Amino acid sequence: MSSPRQFHYAVYAALKIAFRQLVMKVGGIDAAAACTRVSRSRISDYMNLASPLFPPLDVCLDLALVAGDLGPLIPALQALSHHAVRNEPGPGADIALAMAELAVAGGRIAATTLTAVSDGVITKAEILEIQRDAGVARRALDRVDAAAARPSADHTDDGEDGS
Repeated sequence: MSSPRQFHYAVYAALKIAFRQLVMKVGGIDAAAACTRVSRSRISDYMNLASPLFPPLDVCLDLALVAGDLGPLIPALQALSHHAVRNEPGPGADIALAMAELAVAGGRIAATTLTAVSDGVITKAEILEIQRDAGVARRALDRVDAAAARPSADHTDDGEDGS
């Protein structure tokens, strides 16, 4: 009989090790239990490499919030060929965030439209959803325009980036 596991043991071990490090970062097992919905013994099970139990996402998020660290979420993302990018404000962050919102809104419009036309009939509900998504995109575009119009340290008057 084959194992139902999809990843190598090392991936699962990395999740538990990262969880253990996160628990230590918040102050240990007692501190972790105090800021999550699970007991001290359950926290211990989640850290134990021999235990079949793994921490649920809400417990990881509770600890991540306290610790300021993503902990076991990083190896989980890596196992799925993803990565996390910290969204910290910096020069140009407002325009980058607005552009990201615009891209997401544009993707929703395309997805909704493709779904709507797939059966050859666009319903009133689908039209309203496309209009709602378009409104979100317009507001995001307005934020891009506003952010681009604001002078900042990373903009120069001559249109050059200063480098």
